[in-house]
Amino acid sequence: MADAERPVCRTCQSGDIDPRSDKGFCRFNPPVVVMGHTKIQAVFPHVSGTDWCSAHSDTFMTVREVAPDDGERF
Repeated sequence: MADAERPVCRTCQSGDIDPRSDKGFCRFNPPVVVMGHTKIQAVFPHVSGTDWCSAHSDTFMTVREVAPDDGERF
């Protein structure tokens, strides 16, 4: 697949990208713990709008699509 056709963080549902800077966070997985010099914090991975991974999908399913509310439970 050519780079121009590759799905990127900018077009991913999990990409939280600032359109002005084309940088942001990947929210596909939970935040990770990072130990700094003075504090410990949980952060999402920093990404660029042109970064990519295998988790990108053009066809994310909503909860209703996965488990439609048909009135029956268990």
